[in-house]
Amino acid sequence: MLLTDLTQEARFIALNKKAIASTESLELLTFKADLWRSLFSWSLFVGMMTSLTYGWYKGAITLGDFSFIGTVCFYVRRSIWMMSIQLVEFFKEICSVHEALSLISNAQIVQKDVSNNTSSSIEKSLVHSVTFENVFFSYDQQVDLFQNLNLTIPVGQKLGIFGPSGAGKTSLAHLLLGLYTPHQGHIKFDGKLFDEFSFEEKKNLFSYAPQHGSLLHRSIFENIAFGRHDASREQVLEAANNLLM
Repeated sequence: MLLTDLTQEARFIALNKKAIASTESLELLTFKADLWRSLFSWSLFVGMMTSLTYGWYKGAITLGDFSFIGTVCFYVRRSIWMMSIQLVEFFKEICSVHEALSLISNAQIVQKDVSNNTSSSIEKSLVHSVTFENVFFSYDQQVDLFQNLNLTIPVGQKLGIFGPSGAGKTSLAHLLLGLYTPHQGHIKFDGKLFDEFSFEEKKNLFSYAPQHGSLLHRSIFENIAFGRHDASREQVLEAANNLLM
């Protein structure tokens, strides 16, 4: 995907500037939060050391008490600091899980009823032709990321899409997977609208390898078979061999 058109290039530059501004705002907010957290933590630490020093000077505590309390408070302070960092990551994961469950739940609710005749006529093929017809899509309803996109990928064709960050490569894949919905236009598989497939049929349309992969805490065999529990051992081994090719 090459940005040869000046209008597309201007939009790309505008999106980059907007992304830079959002990143700077987020980094500034994080810096302020870390600053206040550091000031509060060091205030408690200085107050504790002052109190212990005064108590030892007055003979209220021994040097051993001073060392013990100081060491315990230091490790408690450090543990709370690390817990606050992990808490942010925990809530990020909670949001990711919530989004994934909502996607699955909504897909099951809004999927259209497909008659038995239609289901039986669906080709049990591993490959399908893909067609984008007059697709319009944007994130903020103002600047179109895709404007009147028309793309046809024949059966069996391997297609590589490349371009700079922000050009829309990932968004195109998310539209194809049904994670996003076009504002206008249609996405078809073998001439059939994506929304006409049942939820189970949609799952069988794709094999998706994310940019940053992760494994479940199970064997490699179970990880490969996770998306298809009824797969035989031979099918799993074949899939593993295909990954190595």
